[in-house]
Amino acid sequence: MSPAPSAHAYGAASPWAAEPDDAGLSLSAFERTARQIAEEERQLRLLAEERLRDYARLTLDLASVFLAAELDARTRADPYFLSRATAADWRSLLQAAQRRQLIPGTGWSASTTADVETERWRSEALHWQAEAQQLHAEVAHLQDELTALTTRPSPAAVSEAAPLVDGDPTSATPVMVAAPSVLAQASNALPPLTKPKPPVVAPAVHGNAISLPPMPALAPGRFADQLRNWPRESLALCALGVTGWSMRQAIAELLSAKLGDVQPNAGSLRRLFTNLARRGFWREEKVVVNGVRRPETGLTDADGTSADAGPDAGDATTLILVRLTELGREVLQACGVQPVSSEWERLLATHGGSAQTAHAGLVCAVTYHARRRGYATTVCPEVTGLAAPDIQVSRNDESLYVEVEDESGSVERRLRKWRNQAALQGRAAIAAVTPAARTNLVNEARAAACEHGVATDLQTLMETQETGGPLWAVEW
Repeated sequence: MSPAPSAHAYGAASPWAAEPDDAGLSLSAFERTARQIAEEERQLRLLAEERLRDYARLTLDLASVFLAAELDARTRADPYFLSRATAADWRSLLQAAQRRQLIPGTGWSASTTADVETERWRSEALHWQAEAQQLHAEVAHLQDELTALTTRPSPAAVSEAAPLVDGDPTSATPVMVAAPSVLAQASNALPPLTKPKPPVVAPAVHGNAISLPPMPALAPGRFADQLRNWPRESLALCALGVTGWSMRQAIAELLSAKLGDVQPNAGSLRRLFTNLARRGFWREEKVVVNGVRRPETGLTDADGTSADAGPDAGDATTLILVRLTELGREVLQACGVQPVSSEWERLLATHGGSAQTAHAGLVCAVTYHARRRGYATTVCPEVTGLAAPDIQVSRNDESLYVEVEDESGSVERRLRKWRNQAALQGRAAIAAVTPAARTNLVNEARAAACEHGVATDLQTLMETQETGGPLWAVEW
C-alpha cells in the first residue's frame, strides 16, 4: 500500500492524518485503508466547499457590474436573496436581463455603445457624401465655363468689335474677342483651375431689404455636432457676417423677415442667439444706457433693447451687441461666405477699443434707427486728414458725417468736433442720448460757430420708430 498523502495537500490537519504509535500493532491493513479513504474524502469536500464559495462571490461580483438593476430589484423583493440564491435563481436573473435588453426583430438594443458609434459614423458618411456631390457640381460648372471660353467663334466670324459690358453699358469699352487658338494657348499657360476665393459680399440695402447668399443644406463637417439647428443658425451667422450690423435686434428682424412666420422678439430666436453665444460662434455684450426708457415696458425688446421695468431701477435701457468670433468666421468661410467687419469691430479698432463699449452701443443703436428710416449707414468711415467720424448716413443725395455724444469728456474736445464738422460738410450732425442732452449739444455747436446743423437723440428715435418719425428731431 502506498503511504497516505500529506495532510497539507487540501486542507488543515485532522486527527485522522496521523496514525497512532501502536498502529502497526492494533490496526489491521483494512482499518488503515479505511482511515486513508476517509481523510481523502474530507479533504476533497473542503476543497469543493471553498471553490463553491469562490464561484458564488464571482457570480455576485458579475451581477453587481452587469446586472445591477435586476440584482437591486431582487434584493428589494427578498432581503435574503444573496444568502440562499441557487444556480437556478442566478440563471433566472440573467434571463430576465436578456429579455429586457432584447428588442423583437432587431437583436440587441440600438442604444448600445457599438450601435451609437455606428449611427454616428453613418451620419458623418452621409454628410461627406453630400459635400462631395456639391464639389462635383462646382467642378462641372467650372469645366463648362472653361469649355465656353475655349470654343468662342474665330475673328473671321466677328464682323465688328463686340463690347463686353459689366454693369453700366454706357461705361463699357470695345474689346475684340480673341481667336480660339489664342485662348487655347492662354488656357494651357494658366495654372490648374482652383475654386476662387469668394468676394466680400456687401449688403444690398433698400430700406430694410437685404440680399443674403444661399447657404448649404448641411453644416460643414467639423461643425455638424455643434450646429444642430443648422437652417436657422446658418441664417443668423450669415446675416451677421454679411451685413456687419451689431445690434442683435437688427439681426432678429432680418431673420424674422426671411423666415416669415417668426416674430423678432420670439423666444425661439432668443434661445437660438443664446446657443450661438454659448458655443462660441458669436459674442454678445449688454450695454446699459441710463436716462433712456422705452415708451412701453415688456419682457421682450422691440427696438434692439431690453428695458428694465423695475420700479427702483430708474430710466435705463439695455442694448445687446453681437459680433462674430473666429469660430463663427470659420463656419461662414467653409460655406463660401467671406464675412465683413462688423460695426462693433470697427469701433473697437478705431475708437478706443474695449474701453469704449458703452459708446459703441450708442453708435450701433443710432445706425439701427437710421436704417429703419431708410438711410444707408457706415460706422467709422475713412476721412482724409481727419479722425474717423462715428457714423456716415446717406439717403438719395444727402450724406452726412454724424457724431454720437453722451456729454462725456471735456467741452473743448466736443467743440473741436463741431468745428471740424462745419469745416468738412458745412453743418453739424449730432446724435445725443436724451432730448435734454441734445439741446445742450446743439447750444455747444452754435457756440462753436456752426451756423447750420441737424440733431437727434436716442430717446426720441425709440419713441417714434413705430410711427415712422424722421431721423432728425431739430434743424437750425
